[in-house]
Amino acid sequence: METAQILQKLKSKKVIAVGVATIVVIALYLAQVFYMGGINQRFYENTQKTAKEVIGELAKIDEVYGHFSIANETFERGFFSSEASFDILLDAASLVGVGEIPPITVKIELKNNIFSSQNYTARLENPFHEMLSILASASGITVNMDKNLIVAKANISLFGGATLEMRINDITLKASDNELMEFKDFVTMFKIDGDSKLTSSSLRFGGFEIRNKNEAYYMKEVVSNTKFNEPVDFFGAFGLKLVDYDSHTSIKSMGFNNFGNGVEILETTFDIKAQASGDKNSSNSGESEIFNFNTTTKIKNLNINENDSKIALND
Repeated sequence: METAQILQKLKSKKVIAVGVATIVVIALYLAQVFYMGGINQRFYENTQKTAKEVIGELAKIDEVYGHFSIANETFERGFFSSEASFDILLDAASLVGVGEIPPITVKIELKNNIFSSQNYTARLENPFHEMLSILASASGITVNMDKNLIVAKANISLFGGATLEMRINDITLKASDNELMEFKDFVTMFKIDGDSKLTSSSLRFGGFEIRNKNEAYYMKEVVSNTKFNEPVDFFGAFGLKLVDYDSHTSIKSMGFNNFGNGVEILETTFDIKAQASGDKNSSNSGESEIFNFNTTTKIKNLNINENDSKIALND
């Protein structure tokens, strides 16, 4: 009888232990959901603040950018997910004297869960998608174009850092077998630390092709990687501030052909080591715009066609 009671007590303790462990796991899961909700909101607010600052800095360089603005911002924080949206406006009337241009709407979904593979998704809608489709159809042109012009996705960590991927969706316009405009697989990626600064960036571009019966222009398979010697803000990443960086770019092929005359360049690589001198906190509108570049360029094959003649330069 005593043995049975001991077994019963052990069983009861196991049940209690399992119950307590389950409660702890659920509590930890809900805690990280709540915490990630705050991290996601700060990430959104930081990106919005940076976007406005970049527009302001660009406007100092070229007044055209002063006609852009961000408006109609909304952010709704939920427990398991949050949503946000805003419009990018262009004051076209004062810029080029034309009528009103539809706003570019950006819609954002945030998953407040560290275990989500991509807990930040932003979609930049193409305001001219429907109009272009109608015009192309009326002109006998086949259009392959997504209604979202750009899709950005990010994995945001518990510490506020993120890996951000931005993809411009493919665009194909085709009038016939001999008339084509194609733009595909353009992806940029940024690694961002907990202070909202960039540590590296990369670009992958499948290429473009524009051709008609007499001409053809193309570029295929572009890959570029840049590493900043120290974390930089977006001003430094986009050339609005002096920064040190190393980059490597490769292009599989590029060229043109015009009435049988053309040039084709195969397997080109560019290696750049840039070192800034002067005040690194100044923008391009300042006086300290001195860079030291060490550039290496390699071309494996260069083909030159002139009517029926062909010249090939290898390595």
